[in-house]
Amino acid sequence: MRAEAGGRGRSEARPGRSRADSVLLFVTALAAGAFLGARDPGELVRASLLSGFELESVAARGGSVLSASDVARSTGLRAGTPLAEVDPARVEGRLLQHAWIRDARVAPLPPGRVLVEVVEREARAVVLQGQPPVAWLVDETGEVFAKASPERAEGLAKIVVEAGTEVTLVDAIRLTDLLDRHDLPPAEEIRLGPDQAAAGVVLRLRGIPGRIVLGTGPFPPRLERLRLLLTGAPAEARAAARIDLRFGDRVVLASGKAVREAGGPRGG
Repeated sequence: MRAEAGGRGRSEARPGRSRADSVLLFVTALAAGAFLGARDPGELVRASLLSGFELESVAARGGSVLSASDVARSTGLRAGTPLAEVDPARVEGRLLQHAWIRDARVAPLPPGRVLVEVVEREARAVVLQGQPPVAWLVDETGEVFAKASPERAEGLAKIVVEAGTEVTLVDAIRLTDLLDRHDLPPAEEIRLGPDQAAAGVVLRLRGIPGRIVLGTGPFPPRLERLRLLLTGAPAEARAAARIDLRFGDRVVLASGKAVREAGGPRGG
């Protein structure tokens, strides 16, 4: 069985049935279904249109991580299968068992092709789970879905979940979006749970050596105070071992044993 990637491929009609014959069968089946009061005339039409054809290829689109061959294999279909026996809902169910596929649509079309459109998950972060810890990918909904290879993990934020936290992986993914909206550097690490400094969320951002304590929220005003700090007093921010944003409209910097409020702009 061939696998075809994307786009609209052209297929030659199989001998013994012309396009006019197929159209006539379609109209006849539709009329018969309406006349007989068929429970599902659409299924009757589909079976009539596909009758006599066999599967030759799967045409897949929508994949970037998965190749057309990956998608074709995941359908579980084999060359020579009668097209009328291809159940789209069942094939879609098989596809959804693949870790990378979030949604799928399947359509068998004569003379010998099954069209498959997939929506892949987007890897947004890496979370460590188990003992010894194993790195897993987290998608845009906060769902853990596949083991993270070094190549897939590169450039993604690492989420560390500690016991007793009420902050979820969904919250962590939303936080990565908030960082972008506030023009802040991307997260290298998002720690959820009790910490030596605070309960809640503690960040490490790219290019900023110190830990950033967000606590349990609300996050947007605290991230805005961080943005103002980095804009108005970048040297102070980068010299701090810890930047604590939990105290109203104040920003508290800690360096070694010294603790002080940051100079520069404040945000509400």
